Amino acid sequence: MPSARAVPDDSGAGVRRTAENGVERLLIVPDGSLFALLFAALPNADQGFLIERFVVERAPSLAALAARHSTRKPSSNRYAGFAYFDGAGRTTQGSAGTRQLDFANREVREAFATIDGRKQMFFGAKATEERVQQVADADVLHFATHALLDPAQPLRSFIALAPGSSADDGHLELWEIMERLRTHARLVVLSGCETAVGPVVGGEGMVGLATAFAFAGAQSIVASLWAVSDQSTATAMGQFFAARADGIDDASALRQAQLSLLKGTWDAGWLGWREWVGLRNLRFIHPFYWAGLTFDRIG
Repeated sequence: MPSARAVPDDSGAGVRRTAENGVERLLIVPDGSLFALLFAALPNADQGFLIERFVVERAPSLAALAARHSTRKPSSNRYAGFAYFDGAGRTTQGSAGTRQLDFANREVREAFATIDGRKQMFFGAKATEERVQQVADADVLHFATHALLDPAQPLRSFIALAPGSSADDGHLELWEIMERLRTHARLVVLSGCETAVGPVVGGEGMVGLATAFAFAGAQSIVASLWAVSDQSTATAMGQFFAARADGIDDASALRQAQLSLLKGTWDAGWLGWREWVGLRNLRFIHPFYWAGLTFDRIG
């Protein structure tokens, strides 16, 4: 996990001045190595974290993306969720993407339950690349699957899905997303590992799975900076989708979800009695569990 202390001290002074001016939302356009910085966990003026004071959003540096979002076709499909948790598949050096994802199904089911209107879920063998193409016009595309970043060959980075036909190997690769997928999704959720990062290409910014979906037409993207426990990710996503269902905008909903882990106030189902009696669930309070989640606004 990158260190927040790597940021120059004068940046903190700028944030303090921003807070004093009544600003509640930060839109950050990172450059170079700053794409991997955990902005949500930067130290705040009051010794807390930046996320406790602001809604934090990122914006890509690819200026050409703006033209892709001038118009958006309305969709009758509100939500399409994919859960695939088989540990098999191609790996890259140092990858953590081969472990079993025990909470992937739960993550999608909880999100599905918060959506009104037409919605679809695809589990296991039904979570294929072909299905992704068929539902790419959904308002929300949600992937609770492994994702593997290939630093040596970034265009081969992929989201792990179920194998389908001979032309469908179950690896939705970055280049395929950019060349073959066209989406009008208001929101894409990539809860797999390292979906928010990738190598930085001069003049084009960071190239990763999140930016591939931005190129494909997504208006906003929730992604992850590093490999995290799928239980904590599923918990955060459950809180995120519940907040959206209450009418909170997506960036603020992600902040609320992160704060629920930081403060230990997330609802743990039958463990909800903790909050009722004033206790906190401290399992996921460390920034490792929540600070890696990012919100990228494209359109």
